[in-house]
Amino acid sequence: MTFYISNSGNNLNDGSYANPWASLSYACSQVTLPDSIIFVRAGMYIEPNECVLNVGVSIDGEGDTSVIVSHFTTTRDGGSNHGSILLKSETDGVNGNQTIRNIKLNGENIGSLGIVVKRRSNVKIHNVNINDFYINGVTFCGSLSLYAEPSIYATNNEIYDCSIKYCGQEDGTWNGGGVFACSGQEGLKLHNSTLDATGHAQGHNGNTLQLEYYNKGCKIYNNKSYKPDYDGGAWNFHMESWNVVGGMELYDNEFIGGEYVLDVAGQFNLKGDYAYSWLIHDNYFTTASGDFMGPTGNRMAIVLEGFEVYDVKIYNNHFNKLRKAIGIWEGGGAGSSSKQRISIYDNLFEGCGSVAGQYVEQCFIINNKYVDSSYSDISFYNNTIVANQYGLIPGIDISIAGSISNLNIKNNIIKGFQNWGFLSVHNTGIFNGLHVDNNLLYDNVRDKYGLSGGPYHNTVYFTGNTVTNYTFLNNITGMSTDNPDIHNPLFVSSTDFRLQRNSPAVDKGVNVGLAYTGIAPDMGAFEYSLNLPIGGDTPPEDPSTGDPSTGDPSTGGPSTGDPSTGDPSTGDPSINSPINSPIKNNILTVNLYAKNPFPNIPEDIHSELFRYEPATTNQVIIPIDVSNNPPFTTRFYAGNLAFKEQQKNTKMKLAKAKRRGL
Repeated sequence: MTFYISNSGNNLNDGSYANPWASLSYACSQVTLPDSIIFVRAGMYIEPNECVLNVGVSIDGEGDTSVIVSHFTTTRDGGSNHGSILLKSETDGVNGNQTIRNIKLNGENIGSLGIVVKRRSNVKIHNVNINDFYINGVTFCGSLSLYAEPSIYATNNEIYDCSIKYCGQEDGTWNGGGVFACSGQEGLKLHNSTLDATGHAQGHNGNTLQLEYYNKGCKIYNNKSYKPDYDGGAWNFHMESWNVVGGMELYDNEFIGGEYVLDVAGQFNLKGDYAYSWLIHDNYFTTASGDFMGPTGNRMAIVLEGFEVYDVKIYNNHFNKLRKAIGIWEGGGAGSSSKQRISIYDNLFEGCGSVAGQYVEQCFIINNKYVDSSYSDISFYNNTIVANQYGLIPGIDISIAGSISNLNIKNNIIKGFQNWGFLSVHNTGIFNGLHVDNNLLYDNVRDKYGLSGGPYHNTVYFTGNTVTNYTFLNNITGMSTDNPDIHNPLFVSSTDFRLQRNSPAVDKGVNVGLAYTGIAPDMGAFEYSLNLPIGGDTPPEDPSTGDPSTGDPSTGGPSTGDPSTGDPSTGDPSINSPINSPIKNNILTVNLYAKNPFPNIPEDIHSELFRYEPATTNQVIIPIDVSNNPPFTTRFYAGNLAFKEQQKNTKMKLAKAKRRGL
């Protein structure tokens, strides 16, 4: 059953279509039957009271024209027991089975909390704009307290296609001010939304995401999150998270501004029943100004500072123009801190560093600063790290007071750190197992303060105790001043960090368990593309993608005369060829070439999904941005030639390719 409120309504009415009520709070008090809907007609409703929504009752409206202005004030009190719209049960895990959608909720910096969902599951919030609440915009709390583990986790709550802005203007963030907060959640999804904490004076912009205590299996994806680059010295985070119990995934988001993006904190971050505690992948991190961070603000994208942080994977991310990118260290005072099984791979670190020499930062930092702290099994594989033009920071900086074992730095390209070098190690503790192998090290100089015997080119700088079980093997080292300069990594351009065909990094890596093509892995974040011939060479048989001998155009065989699937005259299987190429950094690169230049260069090469302007050579490189989603099939055409490209479990995502300048 549907009930209505209207600006022309009266709370003495029956709430019917013809006789609507006047206020949302009154409607919520009257509608108690599950599967009922309170429909907010277009108009502005000033609401001084709390709107308490019963189980199974939903709210719908007419979009941004259905405006609830809430002046209801309360405190957060550690339990989030009240809110402008409150969905609260008295026991954990109650099935709410309800939706809030198609309204605008505005606190006008008077209302304290926007929507609060407490101890309920299966609540959906979508297509809602939430602005200007003093403490929080949206809160999901699975138990009696934000800080207590629930007896039954709240499950399958979801918020999507929302805009939540300018909430949480109370001082700092330790009191919980922010755009979105959750605790005690299992399987919560937050996606396709805008989270903006930039609208207040310095020091009064809370977090965009507060992942409080005891969350697991949650996914945060396809969101855009905004913070100021500097917030007057206040806590300036996008996300803070405490006491994760497994399966958290953060992907395909854009984080703009802020001094820290994700702070993994608390007493523990464990994988629990999942394969990981955190998966952090395919995100984009940059500054609000779009330029290098200057002398104000720290600008660290990811910090692993909790007392116990285990089983984290950070991959396929793009860190752009940051003073720092990833840090593993202690926070919150001295104590027995343990970090284990941290994998960082296939990331692009572009333009690392600050603009002022006195602000020495690190692109990747490990700071084990207490004697009873222990780190082990940290891998840094196949990353591309390029300093900004100032080159004032070390690429990687490691400080040890406790112990570190089995740190692997392999298959990376590290370029342009002209002051502190590419890797510094300061060891006053125990360091057993440092393997710096199969990296391309180019234009890195350690010459700060005129070191005796310096400058040192592309070498590791050690101070303190001896590192045992140390290797420095099969690295390619060079300087742009070399004659001849044969060790330049040969990126496609200054903004495109894929490798050219003749790069010295191609096939020079070592197998670390990641997908690769060729005779060996490449160095860096981007594997060089599979070379697919057009004309002249028949591709090898590949049972996983099709047998070219079968004559079946759907499986990669020669065409049957259909011009949409191959050469209509010859059925040449080398034109209609399947691709079975690994995807790295969400980029599948198709490299088309012929033994001879194309006899007739077409005006363009295009597919059913996009157009691409080629160079007038016998080689055409087409980057395609993809992610693991439903399969796509598309055809590329060059004159009267066509081939069918099929990549399993992928889809086109041109927006990200455009963002990366590809």
